[in-house]
Amino acid sequence: MEQNKINQKAGTLEQLLTATVQHLSETIASFSDGSFNRVPFEGSWTAAQVSEHIQKALDGINQMVNAPTQSTTRDPEQYINELREMME
Repeated sequence: MEQNKINQKAGTLEQLLTATVQHLSETIASFSDGSFNRVPFEGSWTAAQVSEHIQKALDGINQMVNAPTQSTTRDPEQYINELREMME
């Protein structure tokens, strides 16, 4: 893929992720303390627990996309079949 197209797609992805995180932050801020920590039904997570889980996932994504990289020397599709099998 041409580098300009890659940069455009990365920029679009970053904008979408930023907008989604902003919307999530606004939604979380709308909870009262009581409802944020209330267990809705037995065995479920509170909104606070779900929020913490999402934050940890986002931190991992941030670390992954900002980690140092290098060009690969292998065929990018070398492991495609194994990945497909994992996703089934």
